[in-house]
Amino acid sequence: DTYSWTPAATLSASTGSSVTASPSVTTVYTVTGTDTTTFCSNTAQSTVTIEIAAISVNSDTNCIGNPADVSTLTATGAASYVWSPATGLSATTGATVTATPTQTTVYTVIGTTASGCLDTVTATVTVVPDFTITVNSDSICSGESVLLTANGATTYTWSPATGLSATTGTEVVASPTVTTVYTVTGTNAGCSETATSTVTVFAQPTASIFASPNPTSTVESTVNIQTSSNNNSNSTNWYLDDSLISQLNSFAYTFPSEPGSYVVQLIVTNALGCSDTEYVTIVVQEDIIFYVPNSFTPNDDDYNNVFIPIITSGIDTKNFAFNIFNRWGELIFETNE
Repeated sequence: DTYSWTPAATLSASTGSSVTASPSVTTVYTVTGTDTTTFCSNTAQSTVTIEIAAISVNSDTNCIGNPADVSTLTATGAASYVWSPATGLSATTGATVTATPTQTTVYTVIGTTASGCLDTVTATVTVVPDFTITVNSDSICSGESVLLTANGATTYTWSPATGLSATTGTEVVASPTVTTVYTVTGTNAGCSETATSTVTVFAQPTASIFASPNPTSTVESTVNIQTSSNNNSNSTNWYLDDSLISQLNSFAYTFPSEPGSYVVQLIVTNALGCSDTEYVTIVVQEDIIFYVPNSFTPNDDDYNNVFIPIITSGIDTKNFAFNIFNRWGELIFETNE
């Protein structure tokens, strides 16, 4: 008896009672058998079904700094699965396993279909070492700003956004109006850590001056000077001609008994070193001091022979008017000398 096979392209031979088929797709083969005695022939068919095993599996990142972080690996596309190496795996068989390796590990999973076909794929669990985010805190006076710098990760996000120049980046400028705690989240290869930065805001000191009497006189040149006790400051310094004259909120100061203007400077400073400055001009005026006698004795005895006003200050003796009236209000004498 003889046998012939078609199609022959994916067969090991086209004749013979036994052949090997290696098709890449499902193929129907026809075999024709002939009786060599009677030369009668007949045909039959054989179907070779091709099953393609194609499994898939996810990879993952494991953050060492988060003990609760485990990688769940799930394979699909087959009926059963075998995983290796066993290090860090919750099981070595099954469609889903959990992996907690201590270092980056490539796992191999072999999937077997219901027909016994095999496929192999790999899953990588990338282990990110523990890391720490650091960021500076600082203090500012109201209206000022400060540079905040984070370190320890690859990318950063900041919150809240209030008072920040940006919400991402290694460096941001913070200008809050009140004391604020900022949280910076640093990310490295998919893992995140956080840190906080506190920007403490101090109220600006306010310099204000109250001086009395002002103007004052050469006769009594003492002036009471004070500033508000509620001026957000820790130190108070008063200066006259660049010389420190007091560090009190309120004090009395005696200016020179000479006519003139004296500029007093006040500098108030808070605990952070922020300061404010104010000035006040104290005017010292010359008092008019003179004496007019009510009688005189013109008897040539060298005493009170002349009736004249006695002027010590406050009047230009070359520019004044002197008038004498009688009891009825009548002008009886006048002079400008």
